[in-house]
Amino acid sequence: MAAIMPLGTFANSTMKDASFEWSSSPFPVNQGNPEFTLGVMDSMMAFKKPGNQEPVRKLLSFLYQQDNYLKFNRTEGFLPVTASASEAMKNDPVAGPGIALLPKARFYPLTDPNWGKVRGAVLNQLGTALGPRGDPKKVLDAIQQVAEQGG
Repeated sequence: MAAIMPLGTFANSTMKDASFEWSSSPFPVNQGNPEFTLGVMDSMMAFKKPGNQEPVRKLLSFLYQQDNYLKFNRTEGFLPVTASASEAMKNDPVAGPGIALLPKARFYPLTDPNWGKVRGAVLNQLGTALGPRGDPKKVLDAIQQVAEQGG
């Protein structure tokens, strides 16, 4: 039996104690389509107010200090965003395969005005595709229509 569970590398640290065989791999694609991985981004914000610049500088310097940043990524299972941390972690058995795929990562189209509607359609409709009366093609076509027309 095989199953696919699309998760980030952060799940690998949990899965290491699983009582079954598992491995990480790129998303399956149709023959001829390029290999890729789903990229997910987190953001930090700092507010431009008098007195904020120095504390923000200190925080970022601390967070991205090589030892601190590597410890954070290894503990939390995240992939690094800096070239130096990527180089330091490229041979890690959990993070290494993800780091190798980063140049091929595709991210959610957050700047596309239809993305919110598409995301909602996927969350609300995709599960129905495999139900007792499910029609995967019909469901995917409806989601595609939302993507193209916004509704």
